[in-house]
Amino acid sequence: MFTENDELNYISSLEKQLSESLRPLQPDPAFIHQLQKKLERTQHVALERHEPHTGLVIIGAGLVTGLVLLWLVDRLRSRD
Repeated sequence: MFTENDELNYISSLEKQLSESLRPLQPDPAFIHQLQKKLERTQHVALERHEPHTGLVIIGAGLVTGLVLLWLVDRLRSRD
């Protein structure tokens, strides 16, 4: 198991490796300005209307179909 000191040493060494291998970038001011304007604009959000009883209709249709199939199988067996 690692002690808290081991974890801190690991994180410090990882931070040092990253700071040595990565160089900071200065983003283009025009890009920053354009991004800011896009984020400030209000966006239109369209939600699909969901029919609340659709799921119940599907379940009901499945049950009716199952009952009809059971009735047909029972009827075919009783003829024999």
